Amino acid sequence: MAMFGTDGMLALPWPIMIESLKKELTLFDLVSDCDQWQDRIAVVYDDRQMTVTMTYNQVMIIAGKICSLIAGQTEPPDVIGLCLEPNQFVPAVLIGVLKSGNAFLNFTASGIGYLQNVLEQLKVNILFIQCSNLKALELLLFQHVQYDTEIIHSDILQDLDIVLVKLNRPQLPKTERTYLAYCITTSGTTGTPKIVKVPHSCIVPNILYQRSSFRISQEDIVFLSSPLTFDPSIVDIFVTLSSGSCLLMTSDAMKAVPNKLLWLLTKYHVSVMQCTPTLLSRFKIKVLQTSLLSEYSPLRVIGLGGEQFPPLSHLQHWRAPGNRTKFYNLYGITEVSCWSSIYEVTASDFRKVKEDVPIGKPMIDTEYIVKDDNGKVIKNGQGYLFIGSLNRVCFLNHEDPVQAVQGKVLRPTGDLVNINSQGQILYIGRTDNQIKRHGKRIDLKEIEKVVCRSKRIKTCKILYKDSILVARNIPMTNHGKCDVEALWRIVQANFESLDGSKETQKDMEKYLTKVWKEILVINGEVKEEAMFIFSGGNSVQAVQLANQIQADLNIQLPWLLDFILNKFFGEIIKEIMLTIGNEGDTVEIDKIPNKNLVKPFFTKEGSNYDNLDNINVAMETTDTFDLHKISRKRRNSDIETIYKEQHSPENDLIKKNVCKKKTDVSALNLTPIKCKMKCVSRCNRCSDWLIHMDNTISEFKYLSYIANERDIESDLTSFTSDCYSEFNLKKIAYRIKDVPFETQSTKNTYSLSLNEKWMYNTGKCVDASPLVASLSDGRMAVFIGSHSHKFSAILFNSGELLWETTLRDRIESSACITLCGEFVVVGCYDYNLYALNSMNGDVWWKYQTGGEIKSSPVVDPVTSLVIFGSHDQCLHAVDVKDNGKLLWQFNCRKPIFSSPMLTKHGICVGCVDKKIYHINFQGQETWTYTVKDLVFSSPTVVDDVILIGSNDCHLYCLSMEGYLIWKVKVESAVYSSAFTFTLNYFQQDHDITKTKTKDVQNNMYFLSNCRPQKNSKPEDISFEKSSCNLFEAEQSNKLKTDTIKINTIQKNGIIKKFVTFASTAGNLYIVDFCSGEIILKHFLSGQIFSSPVVYDNCLVVGCRNDFVYCLSIK
Repeated sequence: MAMFGTDGMLALPWPIMIESLKKELTLFDLVSDCDQWQDRIAVVYDDRQMTVTMTYNQVMIIAGKICSLIAGQTEPPDVIGLCLEPNQFVPAVLIGVLKSGNAFLNFTASGIGYLQNVLEQLKVNILFIQCSNLKALELLLFQHVQYDTEIIHSDILQDLDIVLVKLNRPQLPKTERTYLAYCITTSGTTGTPKIVKVPHSCIVPNILYQRSSFRISQEDIVFLSSPLTFDPSIVDIFVTLSSGSCLLMTSDAMKAVPNKLLWLLTKYHVSVMQCTPTLLSRFKIKVLQTSLLSEYSPLRVIGLGGEQFPPLSHLQHWRAPGNRTKFYNLYGITEVSCWSSIYEVTASDFRKVKEDVPIGKPMIDTEYIVKDDNGKVIKNGQGYLFIGSLNRVCFLNHEDPVQAVQGKVLRPTGDLVNINSQGQILYIGRTDNQIKRHGKRIDLKEIEKVVCRSKRIKTCKILYKDSILVARNIPMTNHGKCDVEALWRIVQANFESLDGSKETQKDMEKYLTKVWKEILVINGEVKEEAMFIFSGGNSVQAVQLANQIQADLNIQLPWLLDFILNKFFGEIIKEIMLTIGNEGDTVEIDKIPNKNLVKPFFTKEGSNYDNLDNINVAMETTDTFDLHKISRKRRNSDIETIYKEQHSPENDLIKKNVCKKKTDVSALNLTPIKCKMKCVSRCNRCSDWLIHMDNTISEFKYLSYIANERDIESDLTSFTSDCYSEFNLKKIAYRIKDVPFETQSTKNTYSLSLNEKWMYNTGKCVDASPLVASLSDGRMAVFIGSHSHKFSAILFNSGELLWETTLRDRIESSACITLCGEFVVVGCYDYNLYALNSMNGDVWWKYQTGGEIKSSPVVDPVTSLVIFGSHDQCLHAVDVKDNGKLLWQFNCRKPIFSSPMLTKHGICVGCVDKKIYHINFQGQETWTYTVKDLVFSSPTVVDDVILIGSNDCHLYCLSMEGYLIWKVKVESAVYSSAFTFTLNYFQQDHDITKTKTKDVQNNMYFLSNCRPQKNSKPEDISFEKSSCNLFEAEQSNKLKTDTIKINTIQKNGIIKKFVTFASTAGNLYIVDFCSGEIILKHFLSGQIFSSPVVYDNCLVVGCRNDFVYCLSIK
């Protein structure tokens, strides 16, 4: 009998051996005593949208609250269901369940029918469900179950974004299940999925053995690569937390994109990682050699399991010379959770270049038995592997542990192995991988091994049909294993193409509609403007859809996941068709011409990271991840990333003969404009930028409408020699000719009204003001944050959500957009200023202040500085080009709620010390103006005047030198900021007219359209004016309607200027700019602290009733 037991076989320290024999030791016991490292970082979560750290003390506090919550709902022993997204709170929830004396079951929101059977079989009464998963489980929880369902509310659950659902089953006698640690279902790759009940006695020795084998210490950073439904994740979590190490977690979407995952692993200098060979093979060899497997890589240990260990010749090829990473072959089955043996690949193995790596010696309380076809135990040769143990015994499906037969239990693995002359067990393959071909037995795994001996072949999978297909990548299951079903779909698609079918756009639309509806579990038509997330999908389902499409089409589409998350259904179809060709031909991704004239991330800090050929990660960084400090400080450069420059002649707007000094603009050889950026935000921050690439400099340049004293023709391709030009700033500036404004009063009347176009629910109060800006694809979007911590990008025309990023605290700051249009900058209550990718919401950098940031940042187009205020009483100026590096501060000695605004000579900002400050561009005070109450409103600069509101119920109009011009009184405090716009009225027919706004500092002109509305009745308004043009305008008691008419000019095509602002009482006002007369008053069903923005016939504003409104002006 070939029985590989533990006697004399394991080189473990004797304390570990003794500890593992304590049958009463539980998973909770392993982590319960963490006082020695309570202030160390236990968990880091980073998905590029947010970064969160938790100490051991914080983890245990949350675990205690979860335990108390469970104790109030059920008595142990029980099985608690967990449907959680991978985030920083997961370890705390698991520990809390274990501390309560219960076991847990991790599950996903897919496969409702099977899930219902699992929950019924395990008699699950309590479920913790991530709020984002609740909708997908709605039918199961509230219709399919036979019991009353109750939702339990709790402050701690609200903080964790989790819901507790209680199924009120009939009370049954409690069975003795305190021995259970968790339950799990098998992946199904080894047969029909099974329910596995895992006792503490089975998993604890596994964790102790692996912790010892990997020599885990407090200095290690362990990456959690497996999903929570795959048992290696349990090992990772408890190996880490029982050692005082740090666990690194990220989203499933991040793990699905190789270059994003590589960025994360490199940023945090991960030292220990276990994953499947398929996951590791997704990285390109050159990338591995310069990052994870480089000579000086911090990756100390990598364990490969879940699939056959790759040939050593491949590993040798993947490693850079001098690489010292230790490789371990992990072998095990879920039925004896989790791993059963570990084999360390030695230097001698690499020198001998063995193709087959032994599965290793069985760990504590485990033994291997090999039997032949007749069921006889053999000592050498080929046979079938069984795993046996007296204590490490799991229970499958309906097996009753109480009635289980005492003694050794053998579990068939379904694996074919070979015992060599040294007594080592070598994995051959699955028993179902053997087929008969012309009467002869053939092992498909052996064919794969032979094929993989070629260095030109990275990986290979054999399917039993007479066809050889070349796939660009091997599709993975959610557990990181090879997805055989997806491979069969590739084969089927290939056979159909051989029959003469072609992938037309209509066929592609039909196919994509089918898989789209299957993943989302929806019926009905899928419209071209449908968006995946808006249709009820989540990031996990997006990953599934991307994987299935790539597998079915047999092509690698690195951009696909981002498109699914952020683009319309119709756009996804068009992009796929452009990639594969209208005739169904496969096209090399890197040979497809780039259709975007402006490429994102051409800076040291960022790049178009969808192409792994263009990434070279340097392991020597100036800023490492410090586990000994709990710090929220900004890191200037978490990772040094160097990207190869990509140039395209299509991106050139200025030829190589451009002079690098001040020059005559008319002498420049300019090509027609190819890309145009527009943005408009609170306080008349209106910009219209032209963006291009210059191959000689390899970074963005901007054409901005910057003020000067000369008039230039509005034709964008004609310039004069008097135009301002400064090439050391890489800018060319000009402005459009002024349009004449109305200068005299007339006797005709006109009317204005506001009509709802759309509204969007953010979930909580919206005190921030909208930013309306154009995206790189030409669409306009509204960017705005709320108290729900969510920062949203909403399509301007339709009100549909484009993307949403959740920050760490509420958002009252309004956003601005950088000159390149790639980043949206916004402040948060967590003291940080964030720079987010405008297309997908990824966090690119953040800058920390000493207080909450309610002030809204503004970008200086000349210097690229971002200027904003904070509750730390300072006005900050940071460099957006240098990861938010601080350049200067101005101390107002009081918290700053107001947002700064640029003038010709500096920056204007209000403060709660009742003062309005004007500061020059070097951060020095030039003048102040004092009002009667606090200033929360932000200044608006237009036509050489400053408009700003105050808590004294007035809107002030000041000169650039700080003198009062006029003020208007309203019924309540003015938190909102004014926005001016102009209407061009035509006599009688009221045709479409143009609106023009202007930022005095930059003279950035913005054109939009407005259509006045006929048929409104005039109302009387009384004003009290002074002879020196200083006046207060008060509402008359006769004011009754929301639409007000006053006299205007008779001449066709004359422009009239207005100011719009809001009061805290919920009223929107439109006021005549020249006189201060109130033209329109419109009520919203909630207080308004937000400031309105006008763009393209529409007024956009946030409200404290949780909504963002888009109102058309007529």
